[in-house]
Amino acid sequence: DRFFGDDVINGTTDVDGKITLLNRAAELILGVPSEDCLGHHYSEALPCLADTVLTELIASIVAQRAPYSNHEIVAELPHRGQVNLNVNLTPLRDGRGEPKGVAIVMDDLTETKRLQAVQRMFRRYVSPAVVDRLPSDPDDLRLGGHRQEVTVLFADICDFTALSERLNPEALVDILNQYLSMGAAAILMYEGTLDKFMGDALMGIFNAPLEQEDHVIRAVRAASALQRAITDYHHHSGSKHRLSFAVGVHVGDVVVGNVGMPDRMDYTAIGDAVNVARRIQEKTPPGKVLITEAVYQRVKDSVDVAHFAEMRVKGRRRPVKTYELRWV
Repeated sequence: DRFFGDDVINGTTDVDGKITLLNRAAELILGVPSEDCLGHHYSEALPCLADTVLTELIASIVAQRAPYSNHEIVAELPHRGQVNLNVNLTPLRDGRGEPKGVAIVMDDLTETKRLQAVQRMFRRYVSPAVVDRLPSDPDDLRLGGHRQEVTVLFADICDFTALSERLNPEALVDILNQYLSMGAAAILMYEGTLDKFMGDALMGIFNAPLEQEDHVIRAVRAASALQRAITDYHHHSGSKHRLSFAVGVHVGDVVVGNVGMPDRMDYTAIGDAVNVARRIQEKTPPGKVLITEAVYQRVKDSVDVAHFAEMRVKGRRRPVKTYELRWV
């Protein structure tokens, strides 16, 4: 089965480097007709691999008559772009033990590498349970950007600037990390995506990268869990620095995907819904959670709220109605 697999190239060469056997997988992976390669030197038949270390590896196998396993080579193919191939080479001998050629097995690791890269990226943002459910094809995540409804949670540590004027940098960073860790834990507990840290604030989104039918209530529960965690921390830690979070939650359409430069991309959400959540949070009293009308209408059967205010939000002609979350 391995020999005829569509993701494994199997072939042989003679001692002069001419191809004597090449399976159909070469056509699928390398884009070259297998039959046209027979009898030709591998560097001519497979020009896409000529500039890789394959030439040196084959020469070494013929000279030393010893196998070479699990060497990864990266090649640039006209029809696929960059590919990752895991190469295993074994010397072939005739009945007298004399060199006869080389057996070549190449596993196409390209999609596996892409998936691993995506998983490494998302491990920074989401809970392990979400990472485990990511699709096997990274293209399904549409990381290049797409429109998606999400629930956005902004949480900011209140009075942190004033505290920073009284503490040394080392103590300040330690306190900051403690509070931000509690915020991040609340978001991840409800399988939200930790979008970013912004100084003494953090942002989480729900319903991306994986869709969640109950993403609005998840975000509201995460906000409530954050405030409970802060209360418990103050009760048990005995710390004299009792800071609090102001949390704002809004739901709406955004564009989600990777943003940045080629070697430094971050998964994030951009759009009006993000701006509204941020503006609401900026006007939230310490220790409170404010949700917008759009959020309330989606979770009103599961929460207890009190009307808070109608806020003027930059970029919005109409004021945004907000509610203070009491329990969920």
